[in-house]
Amino acid sequence: QFVAPLQEIDLTRKSRAWNTSKTPVHHAIIPTTRRANISALSRIEQDLYEEICRRYLAQFMPLHRYRQVEVVVEVSGQRFGTSGTTPLLLGWKALYPGMKTKKKGEDDSGENDVLPPMAVGDAALCEGLDITAKKTTPPDHFTDATLLDAMINVHKYVTDERIKAIFKQMIDDRKSGEEEAAGGLGTPATRHTFVPKLVDLAQVEFVKPKGKQKEEFIISTQAGRALIQALPAEIAKPDMTALWETAMREIEAGRSTIDRFEAMQRSWITKVIAEIRSKPLNIPYTAPAKAGVGKGNGSSGPRVAPEPVGRACPQCGSQLMKRMGGNGPFIGCEGFRSGCKYTEQVAA
Repeated sequence: QFVAPLQEIDLTRKSRAWNTSKTPVHHAIIPTTRRANISALSRIEQDLYEEICRRYLAQFMPLHRYRQVEVVVEVSGQRFGTSGTTPLLLGWKALYPGMKTKKKGEDDSGENDVLPPMAVGDAALCEGLDITAKKTTPPDHFTDATLLDAMINVHKYVTDERIKAIFKQMIDDRKSGEEEAAGGLGTPATRHTFVPKLVDLAQVEFVKPKGKQKEEFIISTQAGRALIQALPAEIAKPDMTALWETAMREIEAGRSTIDRFEAMQRSWITKVIAEIRSKPLNIPYTAPAKAGVGKGNGSSGPRVAPEPVGRACPQCGSQLMKRMGGNGPFIGCEGFRSGCKYTEQVAA
């Protein structure tokens, strides 16, 4: 199945995958020169082997070239638009016949559709119209999984184009192999700790959704919303993280200094504290629930705040916490969001 595309192979061609500076542990998985006995492999093993070979060969194939087409059509004074592509050279896609690629984040709006040749000013016949009545629905509340994704891709939730560009650059740095680049809010080692801390402070709570969904929603409490309203907008927005990241990079590049950054921080913190003190605060106190008793209407009520037990997990070294489960209290590892499954029973 690779014979025809092999005519386009050029072993001197180097794709962006050939970058030895971005190989912290080992290079990518590639086929060896040893002749494989494909018939001795299971179906799953064959599929995996073929995909590894296909990916490796693709690195020596030409680029896929296409023409991006955007069309604006005027019908009875109304303007309609669409977009699509016209392939010019299959390139590496010759190894993936019938595959319709879609970049991460794209929807099925038709941007990958193949459009016929057209020229500006061409007349066309409108053969029919389809009118569909739809209603917009608000996005779901965050869950553990969707909130984690939002913290990484926080650029989707900011409106300032400069801030958005900084967050996007942080993501690009992480994808390019700079493992120290955190990207978004927090780091892989800290993001999973944010929600438990907010639950401890009764700023958010877990609520069981109605219907078939099993994963609980994370919803702000009255106290949490009041706190956000009382704080200056610059604290409640993720923008400051991007600005700090920029300042850190300026220091790393030698264009600024730590002393200058600390001076700016002292000035900013003094201003923010003065602003907070100038306004009356009316934040209700909400103590964490003593037990996970449901409230009805699909809500499970606030979870019991986990308590440290003063010991480290024997498997991963994270802190052990006493938690309330469906069958009563138990001891679990704080690193469970990173994959650790260590638990203990609570002694009676």
